[in-house]
Amino acid sequence: MCGASAVSIICATQATAQQSGFSGEAWAAGVSDPYLYQRERLGTDNRAEAGVALRFANGGFSSQVNLNVDDDLELNYDGSFVEYSVGNATFGVGAVERNWSFSRRTSLILSKNARPMPSAYIKLGSDEAPTNSVLSWVGPWSFEFFNGWTESTVNPADSKVMGMRLTLEPIRGLELEFVRTAHWGGKGFDNGFTGFRDALFNNTNVGAAANVDQLAGFGLSYTLPEEVAPIRIYGQLIGEDEAAGLPYCFINLGGAEWSGTIGGRNTVLGVEYIDTRASRSPGGFCAPNTAYNNNTYKYTNYDTVMGAPIDSEGRSIELFGETQLSSELSMDYSVGHVLINGTGLATHRLSSTRQEGWTGSLGMTWERNDLSISGTVNYQSFDLDNAAIPSGVSLGLMASRKF
Repeated sequence: MCGASAVSIICATQATAQQSGFSGEAWAAGVSDPYLYQRERLGTDNRAEAGVALRFANGGFSSQVNLNVDDDLELNYDGSFVEYSVGNATFGVGAVERNWSFSRRTSLILSKNARPMPSAYIKLGSDEAPTNSVLSWVGPWSFEFFNGWTESTVNPADSKVMGMRLTLEPIRGLELEFVRTAHWGGKGFDNGFTGFRDALFNNTNVGAAANVDQLAGFGLSYTLPEEVAPIRIYGQLIGEDEAAGLPYCFINLGGAEWSGTIGGRNTVLGVEYIDTRASRSPGGFCAPNTAYNNNTYKYTNYDTVMGAPIDSEGRSIELFGETQLSSELSMDYSVGHVLINGTGLATHRLSSTRQEGWTGSLGMTWERNDLSISGTVNYQSFDLDNAAIPSGVSLGLMASRKF
């Protein structure tokens, strides 16, 4: 799902990439000042960015080339991919966006907070339950595996991230996910098949794979029956470390959404809580700043955390909503309270000191035919000096045109 505020062009263009023939989309976005949730909700982490997406699909083959230029006149290809689908399998290569969570806003393990990494991937799945009597209980299912390459000034050069996600719907309305990522390789470490195998199968606390940084866990989403209430509840629990081959040092996310009509207008209202302070275990493990860090790797791409935007040692609670005002006009809004860098670690990626305060946003999106224009007003009451994100009000604008 695209971001809750202005439409994410990369997400939107991938959704239509299976249409046969040529198509495309041009877009531009900008903000007066950066803000905490900017990339997830606006689609870019730059003050200004513009691009064009060119797509071609024919049969099982689909491709997209994204040419994006930021305010420093640097070119990137985020969102570009080549895929081939056959049966229930899709094989691809590209820098594709992922949000591994049942939250429509973010993920603890792989979100849109950081730029997408180039990766090779395979996707399997079906909207129907397996016909095999032994497996039919899993219901509709999907599986994705990828191995990608990250860019960073704080990690070994050319370090890699592999990931896998399995989703099941064993009961109508109940969805389950099982997720895992492993940060491995890079300069000074095994980048070949042996290193890949060790990251995939070995104990990453000792031995040849001791450098590997793993995150793993599970999530769920349950939509109540319509006759009960139009409510969905969801959650995600991710371990930063492992013990006896199982996730350990947990961080968590939970939320609930109500969908219905207010004044005759379709509306979604929700609340979401995130805590990235890994609780200390009885054995004394899971020290402060455990989440998204280990002795070798920082869980980042382009030095931005690939999980929750509040990064390590944070907590947030947010009320949010979306309302369809008319066939062409929609509105989204939120208010939240955030704790950043709760332990006051000077080297925290967002702030050199403990910060706590309020955030808020209001967005409007107008769509007609192939044209979309979005405007946002965002507010936060605290500075994030290490990320160069100031307090105060930020204005954003995004426009796109399909062709």
